[in-house]
Amino acid sequence: MRLTLFQAERRLLEAQMQVDYYRDLVAFLEEVSASGVESVVDKRRTPVTAEYAQAPRSAPGLITVPAVPSAA
Repeated sequence: MRLTLFQAERRLLEAQMQVDYYRDLVAFLEEVSASGVESVVDKRRTPVTAEYAQAPRSAPGLITVPAVPSAA
């Protein structure tokens, strides 16, 4: 019974995600048909800031451990 409930909840969540996807798609297509693709693309594309352009290679408080070749 619990498995059936879990599967039904999962199908419901997937259906809601599909509804959101198609709702966004229809809104996008309506906006493209109203104002043209150039303005819609420019508005949806956000500029990448310098902070996010290069991801940090290590987290604060962690140290880098050098790789040691295997003795095998």
